[in-house]
Amino acid sequence: MDFLAIALVVFSAVLHAGWNILGKSHSGSGVAFTMAASLSACGVLTPYLIWYLTTLGWTSLPVEFWGMLAFSGIAQIVYLVGLIMAYKHADVGVIYPIARALPV
Repeated sequence: MDFLAIALVVFSAVLHAGWNILGKSHSGSGVAFTMAASLSACGVLTPYLIWYLTTLGWTSLPVEFWGMLAFSGIAQIVYLVGLIMAYKHADVGVIYPIARALPV
C-alpha cells in the first residue's frame, strides 16, 4: 500500500478518535459540541458543493438529492446528540466501539 494512503488512514483514525474524546470531555449539554461538529462538516463540504453546482449546474442533481441531503443532515444531528448523551452515562471505551459498529 502506498505510504500516503497509510498516512491518511492513520490521520483519519486519530482525528476521529480525538473528536470523540473531545465530545466525552465536554461538560456542557452537548449542544455546543454538536453545533461545532455540524458547522465544521458544513464548512468542509459546502465549498465542494458550490464548485460542483457552478461546474455542472443545478440541473445535474435530481430533485430527490435535496431531500436526501436534508434527511442526512437531520440524521447526523440525531447521531451526534445521541452520542453526547451516551458519553454522559458511560466511558469512551464502551461507547466508541458501539457507535462505530452500529451502522454495520
